[in-house]
Amino acid sequence: MPRRKLDRFPVDLPCDEALRRYYRSYDGATLYHRPAALPDITSRSLFGNARPLVLDLGCGRGEYLLAQAQRHPSYNYVGLDWQRKYLYDAVNHAVRLDLPNVLFLRTDLRQAMCKVPSEAASALLLLFPPPVVKHKHQRKDLLTEAFVAELVRILMPGGTLTFVTDHRLYFAQKRLLFERHLCCTLASEGFEGGQTWFQQVWERHGLPSLRAEYQKVGSERR
Repeated sequence: MPRRKLDRFPVDLPCDEALRRYYRSYDGATLYHRPAALPDITSRSLFGNARPLVLDLGCGRGEYLLAQAQRHPSYNYVGLDWQRKYLYDAVNHAVRLDLPNVLFLRTDLRQAMCKVPSEAASALLLLFPPPVVKHKHQRKDLLTEAFVAELVRILMPGGTLTFVTDHRLYFAQKRLLFERHLCCTLASEGFEGGQTWFQQVWERHGLPSLRAEYQKVGSERR
């Protein structure tokens, strides 16, 4: 199934109160010209507390993030994505759940890294990023050497990174990249029951989820 077809779902515009509570825009022009005008992406800046912070980088419609926020109220969860439609759907679900520990940011993931201080995140989630394996499309690949170095920078010592994809070649390529910086604690393949909307679609088409989990050892692994 072409991935663009997954954009075809209806979504209601969240009310103003919902947007004020659960939605922020970190636009590219402000991030480039006036980054200090935007709050840092930390628990203290966004939630007013010191709880551990989990970032879902490319959160889509936020299903996994919202489920985790329900299960772990002592953590703060921030979902970042560029697709406004996905984020509005996530905001509507957050409203229904009345969660105090979740927020969604519309932003370019690469640009947003400048607003995340070093060692600010206790966990990072990369769930089904668009796989890029052809050389001619490399400019579209999020998971470059430079971006992974930024992920290592913002992850606290002992923090975890979870990477899941349905694409076998992409999985193999990115495992090599991650393992130059982080310690692999788990690699698995299987059908996980559709923890995200994308995952539900792929598993219905018979594609298993390929999962790898990593941990940052010390201030940085050399």
